Amino acid sequence: MKPFALTAAAIAALALAGCASGTYVSKDSSAQFQKGTTTEQQVLAQLGEPDAKAELINGGRRDSYIYNSGGPNPIDYIPLIALVTESGYEHTTTVNFDFNAQGVLIDISRFRERS
Repeated sequence: MKPFALTAAAIAALALAGCASGTYVSKDSSAQFQKGTTTEQQVLAQLGEPDAKAELINGGRRDSYIYNSGGPNPIDYIPLIALVTESGYEHTTTVNFDFNAQGVLIDISRFRERS
């Protein structure tokens, strides 16, 4: 009986576990960077390579850190109710660091979307 309980617990843990990908940048983490003084190299040293890069029209650059997370909703495990509700969730958090042509931070923006 004990192996069955362990197997059931393992399956339940896997079912409740979500999945995540990308680079997560917390609000505290992004708050350490100061507009007008922090350089792109300092951000790269702290956070690593961005998930996306883009050139800005002012000659600057945008580094984007994109984090996707998701998993099942607890309601997914209630019979009948799960049939009429939306199952699972997914969140995408994007943090953009904009740098001027000299590589100095000029703006930080954060977006969170649920799909």
